[in-house]
Amino acid sequence: MGLRRLWERYKTKWEAYVVLAFLLFTIVIHVGHSLKIPILDKVPQDVLSETLGLASFFLIFLLLEQTFAGAEKVESASAESLQKLDLAAGKLDDLSKQVEATSGIAGYSELSAFTDKWQKLRDKFATVTLVGELPINYADEVRAICQQDKEHRSAAKDREFVIYRSLNTRSKKEIYDLLEAASQASPDVVKIYHMYGFEWGSWAMGRSDPGDETEVLLNYASPHGDALAGLHLTGKAAESFVKTVMPHFGEIGLQGVAYPPVRLASREQVEFIVEEKVQYQKKIKEMVDIGVSSEGMADICEAMTMLLKGTKKFLDVTHLCSDEGAIEGLQNVLFRKWLEANYKARERWVKIRRIFIARRQDYHHKVLQEVIAEMRSKGIEVFLCPLDSLKPHQLEDFSLYDDRHVVYMDRARTYWSGKQKPLARQTENPEKIHDYREIFDLLIERYVER
Repeated sequence: MGLRRLWERYKTKWEAYVVLAFLLFTIVIHVGHSLKIPILDKVPQDVLSETLGLASFFLIFLLLEQTFAGAEKVESASAESLQKLDLAAGKLDDLSKQVEATSGIAGYSELSAFTDKWQKLRDKFATVTLVGELPINYADEVRAICQQDKEHRSAAKDREFVIYRSLNTRSKKEIYDLLEAASQASPDVVKIYHMYGFEWGSWAMGRSDPGDETEVLLNYASPHGDALAGLHLTGKAAESFVKTVMPHFGEIGLQGVAYPPVRLASREQVEFIVEEKVQYQKKIKEMVDIGVSSEGMADICEAMTMLLKGTKKFLDVTHLCSDEGAIEGLQNVLFRKWLEANYKARERWVKIRRIFIARRQDYHHKVLQEVIAEMRSKGIEVFLCPLDSLKPHQLEDFSLYDDRHVVYMDRARTYWSGKQKPLARQTENPEKIHDYREIFDLLIERYVER
């Protein structure tokens, strides 16, 4: 294959014919010498060797030339390909810019790109709105606006710098600084608002005074600069954003429910809002840790009934009858409705076990015995457990629903006796459910009297 390619390359050149003739002549002489042809015996051996060496030299030379010529061609083709790729990339970049200019949507993925776009937007528009936590120094921006207002009040009178933030313990000091800085400018140059919730993300918007031009920097990544990304909206895209968002800017979450932004003017406002949010978070944590509360027999029985309707396998219940008043409470109309819900669950083949925790002296109380007999007639397993034998942490009144929910009575209340309004908590907390499951199983295994 190498010789054929070599011939194809040089067949139009006279050097090829000379080398070929010389090579054939050498081969003929050597073959003849090997066959002992008399006329060739007179040719000395060293002459034959030199002839073969010379022919081989010419052949190797041509092969090397072919090799290096091929490498040069490859290098030339590679350079040409790179040039074409650069040309294609340039055209693609130009096309991308044309598309962005037409659609009004351009992306950015670096903090430096955002900073450059933000500075241009800030300097271009009279009205600038900042929403959420953007990777800028808010205090420096406000001070610059205030300084401009102070030095050139007539030029800055039409400027408006509006900030929407969600107050919390982390941002409280920063808001203090912003309020102090804003107080150095005219009343409406810098406006700072607190927003309840924060479904609006983070973005910066610039609008010209007549409202005929708008630009938006829409961030959808970390405000700390890591993995920053966002969109630069202009033209129709920016107009669409404003028309979609601004009419509903005060609405948070629920349809028809609006929590309008609150303009901040003092440290007292900030303190009050932050404290309210702290208490709100505490209540949420309380709901997660110890459950949602229900107060009064009506609410408690209704909550338990609703859970029982969704129960498919079993209901395990303890009932703390600590005194005669609690036993008499078994005749209460609301409690009777709860029992009826139990009986309906049995018709769906939900297994129900109930432990009455009472003093031994009350085991034969007429009301208690009647309720036990009725429950057993409906297919409910009923047990008595001596209150006197239990440790304080085992004196619990609760119900477990497929071990997915637990409703337990607040031990600080004297419930079911009518002396106090009973308080119960409902939770799906796995740890709480596990704790009450252990108590129930321990009572069944060690303490109940069948």
